[in-house]
Amino acid sequence: MVGGPVTATGETPVHMLDGVITLRPSPGEERQTTVVAARAGHFSADLPVGSYAVTGTTSPAYGGSVTCAAAQLLRVVAHEDNQVDVDCQIP
Repeated sequence: MVGGPVTATGETPVHMLDGVITLRPSPGEERQTTVVAARAGHFSADLPVGSYAVTGTTSPAYGGSVTCAAAQLLRVVAHEDNQVDVDCQIP
């Protein structure tokens, strides 16, 4: 997960954050999966093929928990590494 305030140049600095990632499959498929994003913000999960809505909740250590979502669905394809960014705006 990433997040941060906007700088004077208009760019948003990136800070990798720890937190909890929830991956929700399309309705009618298997139940959701929850994993922990480590301090460096990276996470992994073994998921069946399909589409997933991905949300992240930051650790309370950052002044309270913030929940945010990936901009698009994660589409898991067999025999491929799949990637998604969960961007959080931390006040």
